[in-house]
Parts: sequence; structure tokens; C-alpha cells
Amino acid sequence: MHAPHRTPQVSAIVPAAGSGTRFGAGRNKTLLLLEGEPLIAHVVRALGADPRVAEIVLVGKGNEREELLQAAAPACAPRVALRWTEGGAERRDSVRNGLEAADPASEILLVHDGARPFLSAVVLARVIDAAIAQGAALCTLPAIDTVKRVDAAGRVLATLDRREIHFAQTPQAFRRELGLPAYRRACAEGWPTTDDVHVLELAVEHGALPAVFAVAGDPANRKITVPADLPSARLETRPMSSAPPADRPSFRVGSGFDLHRMVPGRPCILGGVLFEHDRGPLGHSDGDALLHALTDALLGAAGLDDLGTFFPDTDPRWQGADSAALLREAWTRVREKGYALENCDLVVIAERPKLAPRRAEVRARIAALLEVEVERVNLKGKTAEKLGPIGAGEAIVAQATVLLRRN
Repeated sequence: MHAPHRTPQVSAIVPAAGSGTRFGAGRNKTLLLLEGEPLIAHVVRALGADPRVAEIVLVGKGNEREELLQAAAPACAPRVALRWTEGGAERRDSVRNGLEAADPASEILLVHDGARPFLSAVVLARVIDAAIAQGAALCTLPAIDTVKRVDAAGRVLATLDRREIHFAQTPQAFRRELGLPAYRRACAEGWPTTDDVHVLELAVEHGALPAVFAVAGDPANRKITVPADLPSARLETRPMSSAPPADRPSFRVGSGFDLHRMVPGRPCILGGVLFEHDRGPLGHSDGDALLHALTDALLGAAGLDDLGTFFPDTDPRWQGADSAALLREAWTRVREKGYALENCDLVVIAERPKLAPRRAEVRARIAALLEVEVERVNLKGKTAEKLGPIGAGEAIVAQATVLLRRN
């Protein structure tokens, strides 16, 4: 008979000694209030969402022990043990202390930043699954913009292949028998490290470990370092004992519409993705009807002027412009007014190209541009049933509806 399958136990290590210097808070930023609740509480609740996480080990300064535990305890799931250990001189040392304090029964050790409160259950599960299967894993985001290598004098030395450039996030996880010995050696020998699995990458170079694997991260899973990292919520520096804010988030709805003629010889760009097609949208910019409709919807919901006002087709600067860049510029203006995207619902009406085969890719591209979870971006493709210029393939239409939230 086969032995029954056993789910590996996970211990989550949370470095939580952030001083908040760059944020300008004047205190440990994990104790600041995010939407009326300490930042560390959001982190603990997110980690407890995966049933394989059996304990959470907070790592911090000795004089903040009681305050951090008090802040985190109400958000900790009843089945999850909440523990504490003191940090070290550097993050590498603090993480090692947390790993040493973890339950020896935990086969998977996971590290997640105490100032990264927007972790989704989907990303957490991906990292744990990959660590179980591969030995060590982290979540990353692919580079969207072109990446340059520049020297100290500002000279561009090279253009890097962005397909191989990824930005590291946490959580990062590894099997106990791989990670703990590597951390002990890294601390003993003073290995220079920049993130948690970097220790294991250096161990790989020494021939001691298998490779570290990357899984898809989430643009919303950002680390809170400066106030600009919080476009979607209000972080408060008042003491935790103060009453939560009485005001509630307000919501704004916006809609957008765009139509372009489809002509031979133009690239067919839709949602920031290049489609193979013998025609493309005619326009002053690249003619991306979907991003144009979405941009107008976002601007409208925030009470700002429309796309044509910000980027007029009479201005040669926008000739052939990348609509993704226009969307990012408009989205920056919207966020500066304190808004975050709750969700958007997008519709493309065209006979060709067919949207369905690449729908997931377009959704992911738009989510990355807006720095939100893919689940907040819905996309549908429709046809005109061969009626009129759209049905004849001579035009393409896009519609967008967005819901913004402002605290």
C-alpha cells in the first residue's frame, strides 16, 4: 500500500524591524495604520490564508516585541501559531534568526516582508507550490520598459534583453534542508546578499544547491517604502490606540469609447499587445483603441480632462506614440488625486483579429500597466455579426467602464 499523501508544513518568517526612515514616519512602519489596521496585521492575515502555513515568526527589535505581537495577534488565524524572535545586524542575519526559530517540523521555510501588505492568496500558493516542487522559489515581475545599463557618469553602456529581466518580490521560500544550511554558511562567511533567495543563488554557485525558480508575481504586491507606494490606501501615523477614521471610501465610475478605421500597412496593437493581422488601426498614435477607451474611462472617473486634451492629435510629440505610455501617464495623474482601481470591464468589438486566443495575455499586460491584480481587469471580445463597417472588418471599437476607489 502507498503511504498517505501528507501536505508539507510551512513556517513563514516576517522581518518586521523597519524604521520607516525613507517613509518619513519616525517609527516602525509596520506599526502604522493602513485603512485603520496596523500594516503588520494585513501581512499576518494574508499569510494565514494558505492552510499550509502553520506558524508565523515575527523578527524585529527587542524593544518592539510586545507592540508588534499585539498589533499582529488579532489578524492571526486561530490555527496559526504566532511567534517572535529578535533580529540581527543585517536582514540576512535577521532572516537566519527567524529560520532557526521556526518549528523543526516545517519542511518549507518562507520569508515575506513585513511591509508588503498586499499579498494575494494566489501568489502565496504559487510560491509554496514551486518551493515544494523545485526546492526554492520566489515571485517576480517581468520588466515592462526597456532596461539600460548605465555607468556612474550617466553613459548608457548597453541595452539589456528585458525578457530575461525580472523584479524580485516576496514571498520567497525553500525547503528547510536546502535553505537553513545555506543561511548558516552565508552568515558565517559574510556573503553579500540583496534578498532572501540570493543566499541560495550564491550556494548554487558553490555547487551546493539546485537552481532557484521564479513564478509570476503581482504588481499590487508592492513593498511600502515611501508614501508613493500607497496609491490605493491611506497610511496613518497616529497611534494604534486612536479611533479609526470615520470616513469611508468613495467610489467613482467612468466610461470610455474609441473607434478606429482599420487600414492595410498599420501594426495591429490592442491592449498593448501586437496582433498578427493584415490591417491595423489608423490613428495619430499607434491607434490602440482598447487602451484609448480605458484611458478616457480612468480620466473621466477621476474628473479629469479626456485623452485628446492631454495628448492632442495636433501635437507632433504624440505622432506614433505608444498608447501604453499614454495610459501610464494618465494613470499617474489619476493616482495623484488619491484614486485606486477597484475594477475595469473592457469590451472590444471587431471581426478580426480574434481576441479570445490572447485574451489572458492582454489582461495581464493591462494589469501590469496599472499595477493591479489581473482579477481587476475583465475583457470581452464581440463581433458585429458581419453588419456595417465593423462587420466588414473596416473598423474596430472598444468600450471601457471603470470603478475607482478613493479613501
